[in-house]
Amino acid sequence: MAKNKLLIGFSVALILAIVIGILIIYLISQISPTKQFKTNKITLPGTAIKLSECIPDMGAHYANPAEMPFGPIYLVDKGKVVGIEFAINKNELEKNILSIAGEEVGKPVVMPTLGVKYDHIELSYMPKGHEGDEEAHYDVHMYLTSAKEQHQLCQ
Repeated sequence: MAKNKLLIGFSVALILAIVIGILIIYLISQISPTKQFKTNKITLPGTAIKLSECIPDMGAHYANPAEMPFGPIYLVDKGKVVGIEFAINKNELEKNILSIAGEEVGKPVVMPTLGVKYDHIELSYMPKGHEGDEEAHYDVHMYLTSAKEQHQLCQ
């Protein structure tokens, strides 16, 4: 009889240990960096308005007016978001200087990734700006498509 109670107690403890182990593994998997990117798709927000027609190698530009001019600006081709763009004003970069231990460094510029994994990122300096943003600035394009697919956008 004592052996049976000991065996039942051991079995219950083993089952509890297994259940707790499974729960711990599940919780860790939810905060793991590999789970950071849940999708490779961005949905165009309902608040976005069209800023430009389709531009070869980029796509049509859409944005929420409240998030302009910094962005994100959504790059769209054939109804699908193919990337996002951020416009970083050159003067803002030059004004945002910190002094750390006597060294001057620029403040970080945060560009949200919107929870997706990008294929590649392009950085372009626009010294005279362009239509829609005439100030000198840097354009950061983050593409969901491959570079080869990017060169087929708007065709």
